[in-house]
Amino acid sequence: MVEVRSLVVVGRKPSAQHSVGVPPQLVPVSSPHGYVSSTHLRFSVEDEHLLVEDVSRNGTLLERTGSDEEPQRLPARQLFPLLDGHKLILGDDVTITVALAGVARG
Repeated sequence: MVEVRSLVVVGRKPSAQHSVGVPPQLVPVSSPHGYVSSTHLRFSVEDEHLLVEDVSRNGTLLERTGSDEEPQRLPARQLFPLLDGHKLILGDDVTITVALAGVARG
């Protein structure tokens, strides 16, 4: 589990490149087939909202909590708000499940 308090960068070999101010927390993930980009996602917090930005070349799928819809591709290089229970599918069986602090779970 990774707690997001400022910038968090996730990828095969995440980089702090293009980051200004406080250095981001770098979270490497395994990707034996290279489906996860070196720097894949950037997480941040603004006004108590958790945001994600897909900076990858391969894309990321979003599976919404309680939805029967197929996972949808995140828009590239745009901040996207996340809700508790959302799942981000990066590839190579790498999935990130969002668990927001202070949210009651059933």
